[in-house]
Amino acid sequence: MLLKLLLLDADIVISAHELEVWENLTKIAEVHLPSIVIRKCEPYYYIDKNGNKKYIEDLRILVQKGVVFEESASVSQLLEIEKLLDIATETGLSKADKEALAIMISTKKNFIFCTGDKKIIRKLVSLDLKEKSVSMETLLKSCGLERAVPDKRSEKYFKRWLEIGAVDFVTQGKQPKHKKRHAK
Repeated sequence: MLLKLLLLDADIVISAHELEVWENLTKIAEVHLPSIVIRKCEPYYYIDKNGNKKYIEDLRILVQKGVVFEESASVSQLLEIEKLLDIATETGLSKADKEALAIMISTKKNFIFCTGDKKIIRKLVSLDLKEKSVSMETLLKSCGLERAVPDKRSEKYFKRWLEIGAVDFVTQGKQPKHKKRHAK
């Protein structure tokens, strides 16, 4: 399974730089990022193998160069994702997290979403996005860029949080929320 149309969370962008696969990933796949990730005021950085702080090139420039593509959620889509998320359990989701989920729910594009954020991963089952999402480890393998990844980017970690999200979903006894909305 070669993944070609990707929507990445900021943590995956940073990890791709740390693992020195970013440039190859953007050549192999069409990489899309939520607008909130691209327009963040503070620059992203990572710590390299030698312990040095390295800044990531301004993502707005990468959009201008056509290296990555910007995806935006409308205000109504953001409000809809707020309704779909349980208020009690959405604590800790950033605006960028919510925008990424809103994009995934509303887009007609066949994105594969990649995140390592356990708060987001837990929501994938209830939003019926499990089949459209992958761990960074799986993403890299599918693109021929296999590397040893930190635990938070591993398939094992991803599956563990999907399982926790599934338990949350089952104990709430609900159908996938956005499917219900479209069933009218």
